[in-house]
Amino acid sequence: MPSRENDVQRILRELQGLADGISQAQLDAAGSLLLAQNKTIFVTGAGRSGFVARGFANRLMHVGKQVFVIGDPTCPPVQPGDCLVVVSGSGNAPAAGKAKAKGAVILGITLNADSPLGQAADALVILPGSTRQNQTDVVSIQPVGNTFEQLAWLTCDALAMGMRDKSGQSNEDLLRRHANIE
Repeated sequence: MPSRENDVQRILRELQGLADGISQAQLDAAGSLLLAQNKTIFVTGAGRSGFVARGFANRLMHVGKQVFVIGDPTCPPVQPGDCLVVVSGSGNAPAAGKAKAKGAVILGITLNADSPLGQAADALVILPGSTRQNQTDVVSIQPVGNTFEQLAWLTCDALAMGMRDKSGQSNEDLLRRHANIE
């Protein structure tokens, strides 16, 4: 008797299908924007998207970028020429407009290109999926919002991997920047 597909396999199959809808051109533009960034990179996101943003901040630091998480007590002010990465399914991200007004470059990772984030962004990665605020035609086997957060996490990992490769770094280079007291 053949074994039944387990729930993890079902989720991975679903994500694989959705990942086909992610534009490589958008990923390339986002990676180029981040790689060219010589000033500070800030990241933000609310709720579970915020966890994705925090994880991405860690990876950006590993590839050698100076990065801060908006809202952390040690976060400095945004200056002209800095970059803000916003992870927001809905795209309702007031930080994007505020940072844009301060002269920052904005990278948005969202479902909604027509959102305030989409309008403020200098580069966008549009992901398929749906969230509580943005019910789309994407039907998922998972609770609402999961596919966006999962694809956002994988997208951020893909961006970090591309930055590593394009900058000629090795995993050993990244490991030298890894925390050594935990």
